[in-house]
Amino acid sequence: MQARLYEVLGEFARRGRPDRFVLLHGPNGSAKSSIVEALVRGLERYSNTDAGALYRFSWIFCEGGERDRLGFQPGRVVDDARSLAEVDERMVSSRIPCELKDPPWVLIPRDLRRAFFESALRDAPEAERARFQWTDAVLDGDMSPKARTIFDSLLKAYGGDWSKVVRHIRVERFDISRR
Repeated sequence: MQARLYEVLGEFARRGRPDRFVLLHGPNGSAKSSIVEALVRGLERYSNTDAGALYRFSWIFCEGGERDRLGFQPGRVVDDARSLAEVDERMVSSRIPCELKDPPWVLIPRDLRRAFFESALRDAPEAERARFQWTDAVLDGDMSPKARTIFDSLLKAYGGDWSKVVRHIRVERFDISRR
């Protein structure tokens, strides 16, 4: 059972996403719960290391003191900030986290994504380049439906200017936790 579970988890890693459920079955005392507990503890510890860092994003909206609006109107946001993630928290009228913890790179248009990663890898240390895996999720992954709706609405409001849309992004590190 352990070898097969290792094989399935390796497949998830190669594809860059878990795309099916894993059902552990067997008689009482066959270590099903112990294996899951060990995996969870390992993921918790690993996500707290630099190598295991995980990132998600939130949408940030500011209205220059008007806290009752969401901020889809161009020209109504804090215009002098390069990114709304950097503005004073008191200016934030709304923060919408991506509930599915989508990685920030899904915001990069698919046709630009490969060039973005190749550029980043060119400047990265050899150890980092060796660890990187080109997976379907990296090349073709998309954001959750809720995040896609917000993205598309902002893109339309900004007349297709992607650079203005990503001003609304705050990238945050998160750790895996049983809680």
